[in-house]
Amino acid sequence: RYFTVAIFLVGFMLAVALLAQGWIGFKFLPEIQGTFIQVNVRLPEGSSFTRSVEIYDEVARAADTMTEKMGKAKDGEPYVKAVYIQANEGAVVSYVTITEAVNRDESTEDFARMFREALGDLPDAEEINIGFTQNGNEPDFSFGIEADDLDELRLATLDLQRYLRTLPGSYDVRNSLQSSTPELQLELKPGAERFGLNLGDVARQVRQAFFGEEVQRLPRDGQDVRVMVRYPREARESLTTIETMRIRTPDGREVPLAAIADAKFAPSYKRIDRRDRQRSARVTAELRDDVDRAALLEAYREEFLPDWRKRHPNASLSQRGDAEEMSDFFIEFLSLYAVAFFVMYMLLAIAFSSYWQPALIMTAIPFGYMGATFGHAIFGLDFALFSFFGIGAAAGVVINDNLVLIDYVNRLRRDGAGAYEALVKAGVGRFRPIMLTSFTTFIGLLPIMFERSTDAQFLKPTIVSLAFGIFFATFVTLLFVPAMYAVGADIARFYRWAWTGEKQPKLGEGASADRLDFSDEPSFTAPALSGGSTASQAGRRLPEFMRPAE
Repeated sequence: RYFTVAIFLVGFMLAVALLAQGWIGFKFLPEIQGTFIQVNVRLPEGSSFTRSVEIYDEVARAADTMTEKMGKAKDGEPYVKAVYIQANEGAVVSYVTITEAVNRDESTEDFARMFREALGDLPDAEEINIGFTQNGNEPDFSFGIEADDLDELRLATLDLQRYLRTLPGSYDVRNSLQSSTPELQLELKPGAERFGLNLGDVARQVRQAFFGEEVQRLPRDGQDVRVMVRYPREARESLTTIETMRIRTPDGREVPLAAIADAKFAPSYKRIDRRDRQRSARVTAELRDDVDRAALLEAYREEFLPDWRKRHPNASLSQRGDAEEMSDFFIEFLSLYAVAFFVMYMLLAIAFSSYWQPALIMTAIPFGYMGATFGHAIFGLDFALFSFFGIGAAAGVVINDNLVLIDYVNRLRRDGAGAYEALVKAGVGRFRPIMLTSFTTFIGLLPIMFERSTDAQFLKPTIVSLAFGIFFATFVTLLFVPAMYAVGADIARFYRWAWTGEKQPKLGEGASADRLDFSDEPSFTAPALSGGSTASQAGRRLPEFMRPAE
């Protein structure tokens, strides 16, 4: 019995290690790989349409390279069914349709990785996103940085971005503060106020000169045509105009812009996000599949993060994306399941009129997780949100099987059987219904587990957790729970010996009227007290945890 308990505990610790050490991946939502690859290339603000056409050609070349490399699918048709590419000013979008999953051994992710390698590096691209899932494609690493000062936020973001680029296997490292075209920033010189001008007046006149000011609207063909007054095109396309332009003062005079303000070009940000009243930026990175993400995260926390916080004390850094959602989910998930298990325990305690037997029944619940973990490892699946739903469903089956077994043991004990005899008879008597219930459920779920269609992928984490949780729970019910019951009987005999001093028979030796339900226990006399006096303890009962069992 002790060896059996040890074997199951080792198996459970191995299952925990598989997930904790990253041998089995974890994603908040399962990756449902479709039959197409979506490619989005975003260029800096102000990029010409000519550059978009060049990117268009690069994407088309990458699609042709992938098509030639892959050849034919199982059905004899090309892997790549169709390629759609659209070039816009500042962006290129492409959809590459591939054959169904049943006609290929490679995953859609393999095709996406191959396409990314064929596309190569695009240095001027602000974002290159290649999606291959139907439920979105969250970056492998996603971090959020908050700071009150924009310059501090920019420096902290660049610091993290440089670190991510040094990681082995990282690519497409981006941040949400990517600069657009430089903007003209004006700063008034000392003494500019004596002309009656403020910064708003100067900026407005510069805007009027280059963008224009609407002075009239003319009706034409049922529509209004705006009439704008501004500098000629040649002047608006020359930086010299800024140096020579003049600004009108409130009294009608004109003064050179250079005399009242300093003009300089600086990077501009198209969007500045805020989070908890602080300016926020997001840094993302993709990783190759052969990279140990858990090891990289551990190195990030232990080596980079402490130094980063020293360099940027006024900024905060946290994980975002799936990591953030996962943290919120587990807080709520564990709290709700704790309530559910407490209610289950109380109901079992009322039914069995015992506190330790419900605990014995529920000890098998964690081993449903063990079965689910091994099932995910066998099928090569990542743990996901829906995996825990399957574990919860398997827990109900486990509790039902254990409840039936322990109830049968209690009935045999009430009929006078010892603990060993009751365990053996209960195991033999309940073997067939437990095995039939578990294995018929497992076999019934096999078709869904081996289904390769896209529609079945959402169900796979739940089904694998449920099927393998029930499968392993069968052995838990028939082996682990009786072993734990026997260990409990040993503990009860030890406390009875410690309390009474009477030598206790080993488990399975003889039969005893002492029962685990502890109803109608006989009275007993305690051993002599110190000093030679004796104290009659007639009618006194043992505490429940000391009551004997064989």
